[in-house]
Amino acid sequence: MCGRFNLKLSSILLLKILAFVGKAQRSQEKAFLSDFNQTLIEKYASEIKSMNRYDQLYYMNILGQLAFYSRIYRLWIEQPSTSYSNFIYSFPAINFSNDLHKICIQGFKLCIDTIWEDIKKRNVFLFTSDIYDEFIIRKSEVRRLIHQEMFDHDFSAIYLMCWMTMNSISIMEKLPYCDIQPIFTPIEEIAEEGKKRRPKEYIWPNQLLARNLTFNGTLHITLGSFDTEPFRCAKSSFCVNSCNPSPCPGNGTCILKSSYNEDLIGMYRNLWNISCTCPEKGYIFRFDVDKCVDINECLYVNCEQTYDNSECANLEGSYECVCKLGYNFINKACVPIKLFPGISWQGPALAGTTKFLPQMVILIICLLLSAWQK
Repeated sequence: MCGRFNLKLSSILLLKILAFVGKAQRSQEKAFLSDFNQTLIEKYASEIKSMNRYDQLYYMNILGQLAFYSRIYRLWIEQPSTSYSNFIYSFPAINFSNDLHKICIQGFKLCIDTIWEDIKKRNVFLFTSDIYDEFIIRKSEVRRLIHQEMFDHDFSAIYLMCWMTMNSISIMEKLPYCDIQPIFTPIEEIAEEGKKRRPKEYIWPNQLLARNLTFNGTLHITLGSFDTEPFRCAKSSFCVNSCNPSPCPGNGTCILKSSYNEDLIGMYRNLWNISCTCPEKGYIFRFDVDKCVDINECLYVNCEQTYDNSECANLEGSYECVCKLGYNFINKACVPIKLFPGISWQGPALAGTTKFLPQMVILIICLLLSAWQK
């Protein structure tokens, strides 16, 4: 009996210790990631604004290649601790890189240069023109050549670039190379009956990406075509699609606005602020009840500005300005209801006279008798 009690007590203590450690770790993470704030975003923006156009093209070229790397990395590379891959709809839980934290709080250029040089050095097969003009990328080869031990480091970089994207850093607005994002080759379309389906393959034009052009002694970067929709390429490359599967009911459209998702701590914890449009007008989606509910427009409408002595009545899917109790709507105005000559009924109380006229006395007696009989 005593042994069981001790075992139970030990289990309770262990759970409390784990809860305390988890809380302390979350607090430490919050303090650690809080350095990536609006002040740093403004510093990045100022640094980018001060670049000449060739420097901006240079970094757009790097970011375009990192965007492609991020797309295949999130799709194919397995997290060592879980063996999960396909991080398209949610981010993996990682230990954020201390090295990137120290470097990236210093400035934009230093941050991107460090990320790029490290990834390029470890993935020569992707970022060189010395082998082939272009080559076919296979999932098995990518997994063999990209080292998993850098998973947390690489995803820390992806988190940071998503954070820059959601904060609308200008250089992320229109990235190159999105037109060459994972392209299916014709060899893997529909598998013949009885034959094993071949793995999907993608074409990577490495010589195009590595080629530089020089005009009048000035270095120009060959960028290819740009995505015309602002930030679409960066979002699809570096950020998750929290609207898939959509939490919205019926035909409602899921919306993830950048302006509501600028916090790196929220991204790190997979806490995304999304909203839903409701098919019917006058309704709003509430996540606490998981359905569209009627909007109470009367919280926001002042009917007194339309008509004196009017008030708002909330209706299903809409609202209406109506006259207050004791008033009738006549000639586009709310006017008091006349009970008898000289007596008007303005709400529950009688008004409009200073003397108890015989008609008023009779009315009061009738009302009292009616109430007593009930």
